[in-house]
Amino acid sequence: MKKTVLTMLAIFIGVALYSKDIYVYGEVNDDMFCGIEQALKSKEKGDEVLNVFINSAGGSVLSGYAIIDALDRYPAKDKNYYVTGIALSMGAAILANGEEGHKFAGKNSFILIHDVSSGTEGTLNQMKNDVKFTQFLHDKLAKLLVNTTGKSLEEVEKAMSFDHWMSTEEAIEFGLVDAIY
Repeated sequence: MKKTVLTMLAIFIGVALYSKDIYVYGEVNDDMFCGIEQALKSKEKGDEVLNVFINSAGGSVLSGYAIIDALDRYPAKDKNYYVTGIALSMGAAILANGEEGHKFAGKNSFILIHDVSSGTEGTLNQMKNDVKFTQFLHDKLAKLLVNTTGKSLEEVEKAMSFDHWMSTEEAIEFGLVDAIY
């Protein structure tokens, strides 16, 4: 079974390297970041449009921000984000990074936002430092959502305080998605 998963991953990375599109499919982690970074580096810099397809239940916040930075560095004139199933947690944050008028979702897609979660162990001072960093990540995510939705910080933090599931229509109303595709 492990061989099958590795074979599928190799095929996926091969397709991604020769495609004009970027796929945020599966768990957001360092392996995904590396694949996306490599795919972006292999693309011709003159590409006018970059399409980013998202079908992800989320994952690592730090890897997600690395993906956002990689997408931001790519010099396409237009970057379109398409939810092809789900954009949950960090998948929704990657979607939220898209510019107004360039964020789309299928009519049967779902988007979920929630607060950052983490775990900690160690000495009391180490745990206090970890909590401070988690607060920093919370504030960073809230600011991203405020910027993309136009909602107030209070509205965004209220929505983040629980698993806030949205249909495509609800995500349009919330400001995370611009239109159904």
